[in-house]
Amino acid sequence: MVSELQHASLAGVESSINERKTLLVQILNKSGPLPNVSAIQAHNPDSVLVIKVNTNYRNVEKKLDENFKRIIAWNDGKLPEFFEFEENTPLPYPPSIPRKIQISKIEVNDISSDSELIVNEINRLSTKIESANLILDLSAGRKEDVANLIKLRKNHNLEYSLWYTDSNTGESVEIGGDLRISSEKPVDQVTKFWLDGIPILGANREISNKNLDYKLLSQVLDGIESVTKNNAQAEEKRNKLCEYLEKNGIEYEQQIKIEQNDLFCRRESYIRFSIKSDPEKHVDVPSDIFSQKEGEWLEHIVALTTLESWGADKAYIGLAIGSPKHKDRMATLGRSFGRPNNKKILGITWARLFSEGILPHNLHDISKIIKQPNDFTEWLIENWREIPEALRGQLLVYASRRELDVLTEGSLEGLFIECGLTPSEIALKNKTSQIGSLVNLTALRRFNLSIYCHSKIDSTKGRTSPRDFVCSWSDLRNRQNLINLDIGPI
Repeated sequence: MVSELQHASLAGVESSINERKTLLVQILNKSGPLPNVSAIQAHNPDSVLVIKVNTNYRNVEKKLDENFKRIIAWNDGKLPEFFEFEENTPLPYPPSIPRKIQISKIEVNDISSDSELIVNEINRLSTKIESANLILDLSAGRKEDVANLIKLRKNHNLEYSLWYTDSNTGESVEIGGDLRISSEKPVDQVTKFWLDGIPILGANREISNKNLDYKLLSQVLDGIESVTKNNAQAEEKRNKLCEYLEKNGIEYEQQIKIEQNDLFCRRESYIRFSIKSDPEKHVDVPSDIFSQKEGEWLEHIVALTTLESWGADKAYIGLAIGSPKHKDRMATLGRSFGRPNNKKILGITWARLFSEGILPHNLHDISKIIKQPNDFTEWLIENWREIPEALRGQLLVYASRRELDVLTEGSLEGLFIECGLTPSEIALKNKTSQIGSLVNLTALRRFNLSIYCHSKIDSTKGRTSPRDFVCSWSDLRNRQNLINLDIGPI
């Protein structure tokens, strides 16, 4: 917690910084651009100098160059284009667009031996933006390079302040001082994915804590937990849930939500629970809750639980994840159109393109295309950039290479959750490996938890590694109990 004196000191510093423009100096990070971007977001500088320390390893050089390109693309608001998405593609979950600033790069072989080059560049940029307030953020780069960067003050009489930015929270702290800065707009979870080279192509739905009544949410989840322990059939359990909550002064009614675009019309049925005195505050639960045939309802309940017990601001359900390469996305789209369960989407896509008058004559017979879609999908991929923008955006979800059941936004830990009705040995093995492989692609894997969540209360629960868990959705409600679990086999 920052004291009143610290707040006053920070206010004075902010006033001084407002009068003097800020130059942020940082080392280019090897494992990913997130630490660099997080520091930029936290300090909100006028100019940035990124120091790239060259190596003798081709793969490391390639990664460093790639990371700097991603930083520039993010700063320009062009990350989707960097990953070969067409300009103005209507992406449902694009990366955030920052305030554009001047970012420069200097390449050195060694920070210590090339320190004069670095100082000269710092002085040049300081003069360019007039009377710069110099900040060195030490959250990126190798430890030995960071140590040498700190020595610039002693060896070259530079005046600067040292800071460290937490990439997970967006908070920056002054090293050797009492000041803290919390970014007004820390890097959100979706943008972190994009920076890691993991484009988000869509989601089935999202739930946020906006206008959420946490007391009502807890009452609803208490009711679900109580009824789950009953051995009745699904429909009887749903009736018991409504009765249980009605006795506690909570009203309910059936609701139908319809989501529609050119390709599909999704009709979802919910039970809406609300307080009679304030019907605007409500909690929606899928009407097929407790079903043992389909498990999408469980994803919804798990998402609600993360809002209640993990401090999440938002939870994405059924997050569609794509490849960073256009060629790979198109290959996935082609395979999707070849699946029998996607014939309806294939037919609707054909009809839309036929009505636009852009299909060649040999693709005018829909009956042939339904039986053998290869020629149509090949034409679609080859002429992708000629397809109307709106249709391209709607089709992208079918180009996803994988789906994550639940992802949280705003919680202290990033929660990567896969759901399954039962904790069977096969499901455990498949689901946990899927989450693990995705988490390992992210820069903040040490802050992310991977969880396989099932519907069987008082059943399988365990912790297989420091950040990998298996539990029921009910166990997920007690964060501290999970965090305190010993590591061991399940």
